[in-house]
Amino acid sequence: MSRLRVIGVGSPFGMDRIGLLAAERLLGMRDRLPQGTEVCLRDRPGTALLEDFEGADGVVILDAVRGGRAGHIRCLDPGALQALASPASTHGFGVAEVLALAVALGRMPERVRLIGVETGGDPQAEPPPQLVAALVEQALRTAWECARQAAHVDDCQAS
Repeated sequence: MSRLRVIGVGSPFGMDRIGLLAAERLLGMRDRLPQGTEVCLRDRPGTALLEDFEGADGVVILDAVRGGRAGHIRCLDPGALQALASPASTHGFGVAEVLALAVALGRMPERVRLIGVETGGDPQAEPPPQLVAALVEQALRTAWECARQAAHVDDCQAS
C-alpha cells in the first residue's frame, strides 16, 4: 500500500491560507481519499516540513505561490518548482528550499507534487470570501487528482 501524505502549508492570513483551507476540507473527507492517505496542516513550517516526508512514498503539498494570476492553480513537480526564476513561496524558507534540502539530505519521497495557488498581488491581502471558496474548491480538485495519480488509484473520484 502506498503511503501518501497531503500537506496544507500556509499561514492563517489572506491568500496564504488557501493551502491550509484546502487541507482542512480534505480532512473532512478522509473516508473518500485513497487508502493510505494522510492529511497534515502546517503553519509556515520551514525545515520542519522535512519531518512530514518521513515514511511517505508520495507527498502532495498545497500552498500559495507569489504573483501570477490570482486563483490560477499550478501542479508542479520538484524540478519545475526549482526551475522558477525566483522563490515562489510566500514563506521565508519556502517549499522550494525544503525540497532542495530534502534532495541534498537524501530525504526526498519517491513522488512529490506541489499544488500552487497563485496569489496575484500581496499574499497577505484579504481576498473576498467567494474567491477563497472558489480557490479552495479548485485546489481540492487538483490535489485529489495528484493524490489519485501518486497513489496509483484509478477508480476514485472527488465529488
